[in-house]
Amino acid sequence: LASALPTETFSSIRTLCETNPAAGLAFGGQNGVMILSKHPLSNIETIVVPGTWNRRVITRATATLPGARRVTVYCNHLTPQFESTAFPYTGRYGCGRVGREGWASEQLAQARRLVQWVTQTGGTDPVVVAGDFNSGPASSGVVAEAVETYDYLRTQLTPAVPQGYTPVCTF
Repeated sequence: LASALPTETFSSIRTLCETNPAAGLAFGGQNGVMILSKHPLSNIETIVVPGTWNRRVITRATATLPGARRVTVYCNHLTPQFESTAFPYTGRYGCGRVGREGWASEQLAQARRLVQWVTQTGGTDPVVVAGDFNSGPASSGVVAEAVETYDYLRTQLTPAVPQGYTPVCTF
């Protein structure tokens, strides 16, 4: 219901729920994850990961750079960790947790699936993992977000930040 409001009426929501398997997902089950490149892309693949309200996916593609060099790119958008009562956790992926803890469990499950897929399919080419992780550390003027997920990703993947980089708020 929440994912269809305010663009649908209650009557149309009922019809959708009875006839469309993606009706419980925001944007009709579509997602906004994509990889754009000025270099040719191949081996393009998308997987669906556990997600409540939004269809969460990871997309992978191999970019062929000048000199026939290749890099495999992954793009994702992990679930945010909602804290307000306006966004209660209603999903099946929270390991029995509710509220922010349910969203946190779902997000961490997505991050684990991301790392697993990168490990399984990354091959020998360099790999770049990009997207919206909805997680990060605290720093001056920046509130930490989903630190457990951030710490997990940081131990499994190498952050691509310049030496001495100070995070800044991106909201």
